[in-house]
Amino acid sequence: MKTLLHTPRLGDDSSFSALRSLFVAAGFTESELCRRLGVASLAEVIRRPPQPEPGDARDANDLLISLFIHGEYARLAVISSILPARDLEAMEDLGLLVTDPAKPDLRYASAAVYPLRDVYLASDRWANPDASGFDPPADIVYPAVTPNTLRFLGALPEDRCDSLLELCSGSGVAALAGARSYAGHAWAVDITGRSTHFAQFNRRLNGLVNATILQGDLYEPVAGMMFDRIVAHPPYIPAKSPRFIFQDTAEDGEYVTRRIIEGLPEHLTPGGRFYCLTMGADREGQDFEARLRGWLGAREKEFDVLVTIIEMRSPDQLAADFLLKGQIGHGEFLDRKRTYASGGAEDFLYCHLAIQRAANERATFSVRRLASPKTRREGMEWLLRLETALATPGGGPDLGSMKPVAVDGVELSAVYQLNGGRITPTSFTIEVNYPLYGMLGVEPWVGGLLVACDGTRSGAQLYEHCRQHKLISPDTPLEGFLKLMRALLTGGFLNVEGFRQPEAAG
Repeated sequence: MKTLLHTPRLGDDSSFSALRSLFVAAGFTESELCRRLGVASLAEVIRRPPQPEPGDARDANDLLISLFIHGEYARLAVISSILPARDLEAMEDLGLLVTDPAKPDLRYASAAVYPLRDVYLASDRWANPDASGFDPPADIVYPAVTPNTLRFLGALPEDRCDSLLELCSGSGVAALAGARSYAGHAWAVDITGRSTHFAQFNRRLNGLVNATILQGDLYEPVAGMMFDRIVAHPPYIPAKSPRFIFQDTAEDGEYVTRRIIEGLPEHLTPGGRFYCLTMGADREGQDFEARLRGWLGAREKEFDVLVTIIEMRSPDQLAADFLLKGQIGHGEFLDRKRTYASGGAEDFLYCHLAIQRAANERATFSVRRLASPKTRREGMEWLLRLETALATPGGGPDLGSMKPVAVDGVELSAVYQLNGGRITPTSFTIEVNYPLYGMLGVEPWVGGLLVACDGTRSGAQLYEHCRQHKLISPDTPLEGFLKLMRALLTGGFLNVEGFRQPEAAG
């Protein structure tokens, strides 16, 4: 069987309403699907090939899972016996059921449909119903239930915003989820007609009137408009010969991300924030944060930049990843190695970006941190809020008067060296892995300082404590001591009132 991709129809509102009601009545929810399928996330399901022979569904949810999640055949007689005529007519009106000419008694779904983040989403299928070879086209609409898309969504804050713009929107998942729960109005923009059609289908499937779907090249369809939240999960895979529009871009991988960031001064309101999951490079003599600031242009001093690194890959490692996954051949592997090396990349960073436009005149900041397995959106937002307060005159915690508390789980490590028959410590580090990963090289006495940070002493009193117990030199200035306290706070080693770390997820 050749690759079977179809486009659902934008039918009557009554058909969308009937399909919504069917999903609700059947319990077609993310949690119920995961329970029935025995998975922690629907991302696990897309790796499972469909069963080529139709099975017998027990109820409506079984049928919906088989058709829209597994992408399997279903007998028309079984569909008719489970679904009311009205629901079957709605599916047919929306073009969601397709007849295989070779098997006229069978039906299969024209698209994958699944619940995610309190919305229902349709995207292209990820397999043929008979489990035959599947060769997707360049403009395939990427499913939202993939690990990297879930990672992108998981980093987006859900505090109230008036206007949300999602660029490179694909199925429109971030814009529609925002319109459902926290955005006054959301816009979704994608360059391909196929993605725009699916996003419009999804808007109507969810009955959302506070979302607008547009087709065009990045900001082109929203020229002259400004937003207080902009999000993007752009194509960032550096490819000499791009294969998929959602994934691949020009040879350095930064082409689309760079153009998005270049547009922020014209489209992000003061106090607004931009969030992105992408890949960028540290290059010879210039780290990624500095290059981001260069993309912001003459107004870069109005913006804060937070880079949270998930993974780092050398150019050779990145090229080898695609070779080992079977996505490229050896010839293209060698081409990519040469291309990456010629571009001057030292390391590729797979990372979350948060770029914030200052709401008032103040010094702005650039921060780079590493994510840990425990890092969630709440931790990144905590750090962004804390750094913003510290950069705002009179806005940050007064470490001289506040009473810090050392967090549980700090690891203290020492390296010892044998020299002249004596073992002496040569370095001392402290580490935490929540809210983000943090490591500081410090003097051994900082361990004693952390023990003393029990919430009973202010920063000024801790300074006197350390002097009295000869942990620090008597002539150590208070300013230098409080600078260390600030580093411990932003590194995640201390809590202070008003900036306590969010509770860790299970």
